[in-house]
Amino acid sequence: MICLLAGLLTVYLLAPQPLMAKLYAVAYGLSPQRPAHSIFIGGRQPPLEARLFGVYGGFAVALVYLLATSERSAARFPPPPVLLTLLAGVLALAIDGTNALFHDLGLFHLYRPDNRLRLATGLASGAALAGLFLPSINTFFQQKQPARRIMSSGFRLAGFVAAQAILYSLTVLDVPWLLYPLSLLAVGGILALLTSVNLLMVASASGPAPKFGTSALIALSLMVVELALLHGLRLVVQKATGIVFT
Repeated sequence: MICLLAGLLTVYLLAPQPLMAKLYAVAYGLSPQRPAHSIFIGGRQPPLEARLFGVYGGFAVALVYLLATSERSAARFPPPPVLLTLLAGVLALAIDGTNALFHDLGLFHLYRPDNRLRLATGLASGAALAGLFLPSINTFFQQKQPARRIMSSGFRLAGFVAAQAILYSLTVLDVPWLLYPLSLLAVGGILALLTSVNLLMVASASGPAPKFGTSALIALSLMVVELALLHGLRLVVQKATGIVFT
């Protein structure tokens, strides 16, 4: 399995297509990639629309932040005030997404959708998912260690939020040379989020003492299959319906 994954990665990296085309291919099955719903950077469209750019980019930044600090070993959810703050981020995305859907359908809506707000609510939701997934995963693989809470104080939460604020600022500043780093970050977030979800499912189905290495390898393999299936499904749907996202 390791050889197969390494082979697929090698083929992906050595393929003659431009880097941005490869990033678009990874995100193709997950994002409609509509220009009107995207934040352009240097006059070019990233592989993900604004909201999903926020979700996956926010997840990636939050996960890196948590893994780079003492939070990486936390195996319990944060205290109630912090937990409610994280859940509020998910709720904000749900509210803004529903409002945008009603706008697109010509129904009553509270305000006109804005890509910067799509980005902000996506970041809040993606960061929240990282803050909830990491302790959930650690629960399965750190059973012999005393469990402690993630982001156990407002000070720790502040650093977590600051990382998202920096990503938001870099995205809306419209600096051309940031297109590729930010696109790589967001697409990396796709891989990280799908793998995290798979890792949780594999660990929960592996009995009382799952092995991290084996579980992670299975999770990565599932992620590759899921991306391929989603890509193929979009191709089939678009060919069958003639729908082109604009």
